Amino acid sequence: MDRRRPWPWEAIAVAVLASAFAIAFTYPVWLRLGQRPTYGDWDQHLVYHLGAVAAVSRYGQLPLWNPYYCGGVPLLANPQSRVMTPFFGLHLLAGPVTALELEIVAHLAIAAAGAYTLARVARLRPPASALTALTWAGSSWFPLHLAAGHTTWLAYAYIPWLYAALLQAWRTRHAGWLLGAGLLIALAVGEGGFYALSEALLFASAMAAVEAIRVRSAWPLVAVVLSMSIGAGLVAPKLLPSLILMASHPRPTPAGGATGWGPLLAALTERRPRVGTSVAGFGYGFWELGAYLSPGTWPLLAAGLLRTGAARRWLLPAGLAAVMALGAFADYAPWRLLHLLPPYSSEDVPTRFLILFILFAGLVAGHGFDRLARAGRSWRAAACLLAATAALDCWLVAPPALTGAFNGSDPTIGLSGQFRQVAGGGRDHMYPIASVQLGALDCYEPIPIAVAAVADTAIDYRGEQYLERPGQVTALGWSPDRLVYSAASPTPNVLVVNQNYDPGWQAEPGANVFDDRGRLAVSIPAGQTTVALTYDPPSFRAGLAIALLTAMAASVALARIQVSAGSLPVSARRGAFRS
Repeated sequence: MDRRRPWPWEAIAVAVLASAFAIAFTYPVWLRLGQRPTYGDWDQHLVYHLGAVAAVSRYGQLPLWNPYYCGGVPLLANPQSRVMTPFFGLHLLAGPVTALELEIVAHLAIAAAGAYTLARVARLRPPASALTALTWAGSSWFPLHLAAGHTTWLAYAYIPWLYAALLQAWRTRHAGWLLGAGLLIALAVGEGGFYALSEALLFASAMAAVEAIRVRSAWPLVAVVLSMSIGAGLVAPKLLPSLILMASHPRPTPAGGATGWGPLLAALTERRPRVGTSVAGFGYGFWELGAYLSPGTWPLLAAGLLRTGAARRWLLPAGLAAVMALGAFADYAPWRLLHLLPPYSSEDVPTRFLILFILFAGLVAGHGFDRLARAGRSWRAAACLLAATAALDCWLVAPPALTGAFNGSDPTIGLSGQFRQVAGGGRDHMYPIASVQLGALDCYEPIPIAVAAVADTAIDYRGEQYLERPGQVTALGWSPDRLVYSAASPTPNVLVVNQNYDPGWQAEPGANVFDDRGRLAVSIPAGQTTVALTYDPPSFRAGLAIALLTAMAASVALARIQVSAGSLPVSARRGAFRS
């Protein structure tokens, strides 16, 4: 038997232990399973998921348009929507609240298993790889961001897997790893992980450049570009509409000032992280800062820094992440320069780079653990004691931060007979309003889309549909992506729908759809007519065609790969695990 081959029981053990770890570190969530989180952006993100679930389960439509908040906005095209996720079926079965809470547990398990796998690909032993997983997945960044409702941060769980696939692609030049990396990129984008990927691919490019210089080959850089191209192609049905939406509604943000060493030190050492905690000199809540690094990990991190060779790979991205987290501390600070480029020009809060800093620090600490474990029995015992202390410490520090998500209650709203736009309730009550088939005009959406729809209590409210000139109009059918009306007018007229206009709306049969003071409108002829409006953006269809072509090309590439172990390079035959 080849001892260098991966032991299948290790993969099973990792899956079981990662699941147990996730359950232990998310107990505030599953103890409140089904209770709606209310803090921060939870209301906003639940409306995203509610709109998608309603479109599919209630109306049998693709989740392309969300009429339930801000007067109607694109749904799939919204960069933060999480429609293209393998967990969407869970939302259809359990509803957005319970499904998202279960997703928190599942993604933390994926994150822990991914960090372990990355460490094994980096040729760390299993105990050291477990320390890497604990350091990253057990840090406070995960519960703090999820307590604040940043559900798109769940996509960070795939980043260690992406790095592992890229490392294997660099070593083996095997197309399968490139396809795997591309699939992970597509998965992250489908789950709204633009922010996670913008950071992860920046560091991947930096590491690829260093690796290219080391091996005197452009292959590492080519591998990153190919993986990005595959991922972009597979997720084009979402990516292409998202790019068009962001181009038509740009969201430039200032680079801001310097974070300062004081807040960064607090981020790494705060033992009572709460989402609402304030730190002097930092303009956001602690959810944007916290990234706890247990004192038990610091000696192992120092031991890893003293080790030359294997640990050196992670020093560059770790240092770059730390410098980026400092923000605009000088005129030519890296963050300020990066912020000049899209998509970073639409991003803020540079301290989010601390998330991946913790991952790289965990890898360096893992190398430190291995160094001590090989130095003798006493050093090995000391390393194990430090790791056990760090595990207990992280469990005491991180999970309680999740309780901050449950700090409010829902208002009582009566069931609606038919859809209409309403005001009141505030931006924190969009989900309760949308859940009873109403549109919440008091809303929050980071994309700067103007709300043109009118509330049913406004003086100039004329109904959810009306004619500009004398005539009658009746709604024959209402659904998120399709509106059907019967109109009778003695003269040519204009039918106005009390929702925001978007170029993706089309009329049947071929009527002129246009923007009427920001609202959706369509020209109708004189007499009796039936008008059907459908939200069917051409960018979505183009994205489907691109995804299909990409999938076909990937299938052909996979079919050409010789999967027999004897035909692969030795490093590929060893797989992701190396004892």
